[in-house]
Amino acid sequence: MRQLSERDPLTGLSNRRGFEIALEAAVARARRGDDRLAILLLDLDDFKSINDTLGHDAGDVLLQEIARRLGNTVRDGDHLCRLGGDEFVVLMTSFEHDEQAVLLADRIVLMLQEPIQLGVTEQIITTSIGIATLGTCANNAVDLLKFADVAMYQAKQDGRNQSRFYSSALQEVVQF
Repeated sequence: MRQLSERDPLTGLSNRRGFEIALEAAVARARRGDDRLAILLLDLDDFKSINDTLGHDAGDVLLQEIARRLGNTVRDGDHLCRLGGDEFVVLMTSFEHDEQAVLLADRIVLMLQEPIQLGVTEQIITTSIGIATLGTCANNAVDLLKFADVAMYQAKQDGRNQSRFYSSALQEVVQF
């Protein structure tokens, strides 16, 4: 039952519930050990057009391939999840500098630009990524995810296929 409640059946990754459990545990560990913690929230750009033009089966194949590629790109200690739809999240731990989260985001953007064969067509997928870190951006799990979401939407507004790091200045821009 636990497996069903915490796993995404399409990709085999943790789902939103599994992610929330892992995030709460990681936040508690980070606070005890004064460790670094970042969230990279990914939203595939224009995924709806894949479902609309090639069908939901092709969209499912695409999501499975993206999950596989992400699994090969993130570090072994990181926790990869599919939140739902075309949203994925990486829970990044054990790093020294915020720039390492940006470097991982850059690797993900580049990796996704490699064409994916869907039936007779080749698709190039892009993603917008929002990054937030514990301590620098937020002090709890809820705010961390919320701020990563704000940064991700800013990446979309800035032209997609890129990452944005959450900051209080970014929050002020979004609020006005």
